[in-house]
Order: sequence, then structure tokens, then C-alpha cells
Amino acid sequence: MESFSVHLDPASLHASTSGAITGRLHVKVGNRAFPEVEWSDFPVIVLGWWCNAVGLVASHAVTSVNLRFMDGPLGMTLSEPGEVGEARLTLWRDPPRMQPVEALVSIRIVQREMLAASRVALEYCVQQSVESADTQTLRQAMLRLQQAAQ
Repeated sequence: MESFSVHLDPASLHASTSGAITGRLHVKVGNRAFPEVEWSDFPVIVLGWWCNAVGLVASHAVTSVNLRFMDGPLGMTLSEPGEVGEARLTLWRDPPRMQPVEALVSIRIVQREMLAASRVALEYCVQQSVESADTQTLRQAMLRLQQAAQ
């Protein structure tokens, strides 16, 4: 199995006057950073999507989900290959400007990494007094993901 981690750079987080949070967010599969180390996106929104989707796979409600980034036509597909505790992760760009990269990862590690990055995002929101539908969605998605992990 390949290593998997979610990287959210707390020093890069910024709240706009409208309350949108931006910052550097990427995943690392083995030694590969995706999309890239300096990728900037909307982590509160994206992590809310990802936590919801990973929770569905972890609870066996679905066998495959797409985990998209908000900026750019790229993302990941997470699916159960059949082995308990494993998931197949495919990194892709649409339209394909790269060959999709596939790796077997631990579903528990994916859950743990999604939750850890989400906590960092929410801690920033609390520090900046940002409360929105997006932060509420992320909190609810984290709860569902935590329940799926049990």
C-alpha cells in the first residue's frame, strides 16, 4: 500500500471579506504531490465535499466516489477494490493531460488525514470568526466521516 496524506498549509489560509477561505491544499500519495505543493484552493468547501464522499465509501454506502478540487479540472477517484481496509485511489486531470495514477491506500488513513486537515481548516475559521454554510457543512461532514470510521 502507498502512503497517503492531506496537506493544508495553515500559514497560507486567508479569509476574504465575503468569508471565503483560500489556502494551499494538496494530497500526497507515496512521493507524489497532487495537484502540486503550491496548489491553492478553497479548503473548507473542498474538505466538506471530500469528507462526505469518503464517509460514503468507508460506510460501504457506495463503492466509488470522485474527490474534486474546486479550482481546476482535476481530482481523485476513491473506490473499494474488494480487500478489507484498502481503497484504490486514482489521480486524474480532465481533459487528460496526464496518465491517471493509481495506488492502493488504507481507507482508515484516508479518513484520518481528511479529518486532520478539516480540523486545521475549522480552527482557522474559529480564529478568524468565520462562520458560514460552508463551515457548517464541513462540521457535519466530519461527524459523518467520524461515525463511518467507528
